[in-house]
Amino acid sequence: AWAAEQGIPTAHACATPFSSSHHGWRSRAKLAVGPNPGVERGCAVGLFETGTRRVLPTAGCLAHHPSIERALVKLQASLAYFNVTPFDHEVARHNSHEPTLSRVQLTVERPTGLVQLVLVWNAESGEDVPLLVPLISHVWKHDMENSQHGCWHSVWAHFGGHRDPSQGASIYTREHEDTGQQPSRWQLLQGPGQVVEALGGITFKFGPADFRQANLEVFEVILQDIQGVLRRLYPLLSRESGSLRMLELHAGTGVLGLSMLKALGPEARLLSTDSNPCCKEAFLSNAENAGLQERA
Repeated sequence: AWAAEQGIPTAHACATPFSSSHHGWRSRAKLAVGPNPGVERGCAVGLFETGTRRVLPTAGCLAHHPSIERALVKLQASLAYFNVTPFDHEVARHNSHEPTLSRVQLTVERPTGLVQLVLVWNAESGEDVPLLVPLISHVWKHDMENSQHGCWHSVWAHFGGHRDPSQGASIYTREHEDTGQQPSRWQLLQGPGQVVEALGGITFKFGPADFRQANLEVFEVILQDIQGVLRRLYPLLSRESGSLRMLELHAGTGVLGLSMLKALGPEARLLSTDSNPCCKEAFLSNAENAGLQERA
């Protein structure tokens, strides 16, 4: 109604067709790790069964990007080789301080097809996980030895402490990041750390704790539509002051805000905020790479 009152055509505001496939679209997967029924100390990697905290394996999931499926096969083999102890999400409280693996996150860097891996441990630090170094060496070395079918971009560990990871929406603990205490909950074990994606005409870097859409193909269409609408609205929105100021809440690494800013004139400005302190470094780097650091 507001657009109609202002004489702004809206019939084709978001006319870009969605062409994402029903299969292979998920380029980031956050999966639970739990006991594998029928296998002593074996790990099931997947999603919770409806209404329970029992982990059901998701191997062969059609929504997963093919690179995630290949990575899961290799990861499962390494977990089995080292007899890694999974976290039992069905137990309300864990009194044991035995290090257990509770979650994994796999993120595809689409230009290369390589996967950034995060292992989430119920432990305070890497010193509490004796098998961490040999496990990662096995994961990485085995992949390098089969470079024709290599899949790993980087490997991270996150140490959530001895807490119940089933409580709360986030799979990561932020207490040290929020307070500046050391040591950090994050440890880069192999690889460059940040995956790189081109979105909205800008090259973005994503760390393991940074929010990223799981379906980037559809998200790119949404970005294009929003940029098109803003270009048409910009003369109207900026006609009184000669400039446009945008506020983005939960900005993450700046994908939406910086893409919008790039689509507008040099007078436009962006103020971004996020509750996740891990996003700041990537946001500033992304703004600089896009030449927008003076406007964002």
